[in-house]
Amino acid sequence: MSAAHPSRRSSQRIARFAAAASLVCVVGAAGTASAFAASPQRASEVALTASSSAESPNVSASPLAAADAAAWAPVDGEAMNYAVNGEVGAAGVGAAAEAIAAAGGRVLVAYPEIGVTIAQTTRAAFATEVAAASGIVSAGPTRTLAVTDGATPPAPMPLAETLPTSSDPDLPQEGDAWDVAGARTAAAHSVTTGSADVVVGIADSGIDDTHPDLVGRVDPARSVGCSVNGIANTDRAAWLPDSSPHGTHVAGTVGAARNDSGIVGVAPSTTLAAIKVGDAAGRIYPEYVICGIMWAAETGIDIVNHSYFVDPWLGWCPDEASQAAGLEATRRAFAYATSKDVLSVAASGNNGIDFDARKIDTSSPDESTPASRPVSGACTNIPAGLPGILGVGASELEASSGETRYATLSNYGADTLDIVAPGISIWSSTPPMNGALFAPFPGTSMASPHVAGAAALVKAKHPNATPAEITTILTDAARAGTCPSGVSDCPDLDKRRMGAGHLDIAASLGVVTPDSVPTIGITSRKMSTTEDFPVVATGFRPGEPVDIRLTQGAVVQDLTSATADARGEVHASVRPTATPGSEPVTLSAVGRTSASVASTPVLVTVGVAPPTIASPAAGAQLPVGVVTISGTATPGAAVAVSLTKPSWDPNVDGALPKPPAAAPGEPVPFDPSTGISNARTVADATGAWSVRFAVPANAYNVSARQRVDGVASPASAAIAFDAVTAVPTSTPTPTSTASPTPTPTPTATPEPSPQPTAGTGGSLPGDADAAATGSPAPMGTPGAGASTSASGSSSSSSSSSSSSSSSTQGAGPATGVSDSALAASGAAGDTVLAVLTASGLLLTGIAACAGTRRARSRGRA
Repeated sequence: MSAAHPSRRSSQRIARFAAAASLVCVVGAAGTASAFAASPQRASEVALTASSSAESPNVSASPLAAADAAAWAPVDGEAMNYAVNGEVGAAGVGAAAEAIAAAGGRVLVAYPEIGVTIAQTTRAAFATEVAAASGIVSAGPTRTLAVTDGATPPAPMPLAETLPTSSDPDLPQEGDAWDVAGARTAAAHSVTTGSADVVVGIADSGIDDTHPDLVGRVDPARSVGCSVNGIANTDRAAWLPDSSPHGTHVAGTVGAARNDSGIVGVAPSTTLAAIKVGDAAGRIYPEYVICGIMWAAETGIDIVNHSYFVDPWLGWCPDEASQAAGLEATRRAFAYATSKDVLSVAASGNNGIDFDARKIDTSSPDESTPASRPVSGACTNIPAGLPGILGVGASELEASSGETRYATLSNYGADTLDIVAPGISIWSSTPPMNGALFAPFPGTSMASPHVAGAAALVKAKHPNATPAEITTILTDAARAGTCPSGVSDCPDLDKRRMGAGHLDIAASLGVVTPDSVPTIGITSRKMSTTEDFPVVATGFRPGEPVDIRLTQGAVVQDLTSATADARGEVHASVRPTATPGSEPVTLSAVGRTSASVASTPVLVTVGVAPPTIASPAAGAQLPVGVVTISGTATPGAAVAVSLTKPSWDPNVDGALPKPPAAAPGEPVPFDPSTGISNARTVADATGAWSVRFAVPANAYNVSARQRVDGVASPASAAIAFDAVTAVPTSTPTPTSTASPTPTPTPTATPEPSPQPTAGTGGSLPGDADAAATGSPAPMGTPGAGASTSASGSSSSSSSSSSSSSSSTQGAGPATGVSDSALAASGAAGDTVLAVLTASGLLLTGIAACAGTRRARSRGRA
């Protein structure tokens, strides 16, 4: 929540903050100290010192609340980390150290500036005893899973320098990705590309500093690893990525170099710092985050991007003993950083949740055993919901119109979201993935770094601007959302969902529309003859007709024309016909009055028609239990089937329990908590396929996609049916209107880069097509269990079901066919990228994807 739009609750939180002045970490047994070295001079200072002006936060002390009988509780003998909050200053952390030692614990890290100490113990009664000690405001655990930090140091991921060549056939030409045009980045660069004096910290999973777009961009002196007990480690190995490409992707969006290849960042001249706050399992605990944000405050980092939520609670509640102390410690750390002129920009998360109105959470604690718990608006989404934080939701390029729309996967609320920015189908840098160094990721994780980069440009232009002033500049320049033509009410008009509106980077630097140089933006270089392809172009005269065309040598293919709006922008959706021959193909937007031209190279592929669904027929009423979905596809094609609940509400249904994953060969259970379940199979030699779902009474939509020779089809039109407890005997058997599936001869094309799904708190790749609006995408399916084998298929149900741990959504389903059969069908690239297996990073998962899929399914139904 930004300071520019504080709620009453946020204002009260801010008022309770009082800053201290020095930062020292205490590591080891209680009473022993070592300096948190920000510099050689700092390292030589005496530990546990504080400014003479330090004051205690104005908060009332209260004993640790008694845990509910059903709530999580620590176990004797299991190592657990705790946040201990006391008085600000050396005396306060000294008193905390004494209480910790007396209760059988040891100090890991102490922060006199904020009166926070992180401790570790194996005693279950530790928090209760410490909380009762004199001078202690609160004490409580930071997690629910026994501590294993540092037990087995993870091996780093392969770095970009180990990949001799990169194959990125779908990557748009540098500067032509849709988010560049959508946020007016090119126009902003006419004013500034940033300054090396401005430092943006990437609090995430680490950064691959050998990536060609990031070489020389990352300052090792300001980089740190915090993912082992929250203890700062400046060794390079501590901040390199070990399990996820997410931090490298986020870093590229902020500051990738302009070098005529790859992508260009929002602020390509800024300096980056890696602040690793995610462990190898993808978990992000309060002590990691506190270490990272305090490091930023101490080392002079200007802006920090936070594309995650803090584990293990999706909403930290101040009245729960398992959460109150961790929430307060984290709040203090961010308030301190803000007082040191650090602007924190945070992703709102991808559950589609209204954090002001939700009542039940069933996803927490995400790293142990989730259970249903009551929540309220007082429960904070950390860090986006903290005071002084600039919360960011996502927007997407609508495939059917080319318009920029609010992405309904975004979490929202008065304390959660302040502005929206491009977040779906965002190309950026990654460590090596399937032979590529770039990939399109979706989610609010991808939206947030656009705002962080914009903040860096504003800081470069206004070096003395405070975090609050930068926030105001960005939100004042934001563009209001609009509804689709003929629609008077939509999420894009809801200020609690949109905040101030769409990020307009150029406007925040004073650049008026229309832009002086035309630009064009696309979601992928690859266009399909069977899918809508959205296009956005800027820099035209308001009101002039603009032609969108393909050119191949002397052949011109006019696709459509559109009228430039009052901002000089054009939004369109096109579908090309096949372009024979090997000559390069160019997509252009040409103004008829101004003769302005914006163009970009593309690849046109012969698309694959979607499979047909023969059963159930539209409007069918089927008995609850096992429902068989069957149809026809291209023989040997990989078929992915999605079952959705069209009326799914994340604030109601999202609190329902997730069913257990199906065993191989068993029906896939419908997941009411996400509103979507998926099954995969392979069509037999005649093209027949079938899958089974286990469904309760409800209304459903079902659609299917297929992949042939590496080319994915669009989804079939959604078929609506009802599962009812009693099927009327008088209901005639519906007649299927399905038509035979044409069998195209697709052009052999490289496999599209897998795209992660968008989901909870950070980003875990799951289903590749979940939020990839407008670009051909793989058909991986988020883990909902096993699919059934195709009729007549020679493959057996040999794969085991995979389940997700923590808040990872979409760890990948088992398939009812063998891996070799899927590979032969072109589906080998569809398997889920297990980039993270837990929690906050990537802000992706089934729940997020479901929101995007549902919106599109409704439109087709």
